[in-house]
Amino acid sequence: MLTVVAVWKIPAFLHDPWEYNFHKLGSRGSHHGGAGEWSNKADEVFAGKMNIAGAMMLADTPEQVLPLKAQILANDAADPQGTLIADIATVYDLLPGTKEEQEKKLAVLERIRERLTPRVLHDLPDDERKRVEEFIPPETLRVVEPKDLPSLLRRRFEESNGVVGTLIYVRYKSGVSLSNGYNLLRIAKTTDNIELPDGTRVMTASRSTVFAEMIRSMERDGPLATFASFAAVAVVVALSTRNRRGTGVVLAALVLGVVWMVGVAAWTNEKLNFLNFIALPITFGIGSEYPFNIYDRSRLLGGDVTQAVKLHLGAVTLCSYTTIIGYGSLMIADNQALQSFGRLAAIGEIACLFAALFVLPSILHVVRRLFDPNEVHG
Repeated sequence: MLTVVAVWKIPAFLHDPWEYNFHKLGSRGSHHGGAGEWSNKADEVFAGKMNIAGAMMLADTPEQVLPLKAQILANDAADPQGTLIADIATVYDLLPGTKEEQEKKLAVLERIRERLTPRVLHDLPDDERKRVEEFIPPETLRVVEPKDLPSLLRRRFEESNGVVGTLIYVRYKSGVSLSNGYNLLRIAKTTDNIELPDGTRVMTASRSTVFAEMIRSMERDGPLATFASFAAVAVVVALSTRNRRGTGVVLAALVLGVVWMVGVAAWTNEKLNFLNFIALPITFGIGSEYPFNIYDRSRLLGGDVTQAVKLHLGAVTLCSYTTIIGYGSLMIADNQALQSFGRLAAIGEIACLFAALFVLPSILHVVRRLFDPNEVHG
């Protein structure tokens, strides 16, 4: 009945077991008198204006910045769930236009200067002539480049090696939570690995892309690590038991314990994250010891399962209990990711211990009745 209840929720849980709310992974105390609380208060007072810089990204060359900006905005506009980016600030926003735009403006000013000849000025009234002379474009005008900006403005877009213009700042819309993993995946899809019109691929990086890659890494590597751990444990159990029957019953008890563990996680909505998902591989390793010890003792006693349980009950329970205490200490940690790891690992320990002490002996009794009926009746 316990297994049926556990399995009932597991398919929906495994469909998307990952934690996307990063608020549940940070410091618990931070939201009550710590940095998290003050950050929320500052957002309320300044309506997000304190984060006007947004995410800082880096292009390979200054010439890539404007095409990069245009492509990111185009990607954002193509997001079927809506746009996330409010604007993108570049060093060119501080200039009177691009080089081509400035050259067109200089051409207009040159024509104005050519038409304001001394003869034209001579025919104007004195007061009007003085005012016009003040507005004659000087001949020293030229295209303004990023390096011509005042240092106070320029250094925001300047690398430590002196290159100006490669930095860009992406500001997200008000209300876009960077603690939402789904938002981070969308932002990463919009801003990462941008292909420019000339075919150049620009590898950008920010907080969003780093956290999004962590999520993708968990989705990709988590199942691989889990199955690799189980395969390694299966090999060790097979070599230790040295017979198929023993391997089968030990692994059956282990798998049943893990099924209960995942079932409890599903019912309690204990999502997997970058820290607690390692509880699964660890549980395979530690949880296999308990059923193996019971089985191995019964084998040494000539198949006397009852006596094996009596002899090893205390030792196996104590071994598991000390491990549970270690995991339980993590539940009082301030970091919520550590808490989740402690809870999930402790659940796995209890489930595997229960399976080893109650399910494994039952399986061994049934196996003896099926394969050694004469020995049982005798």
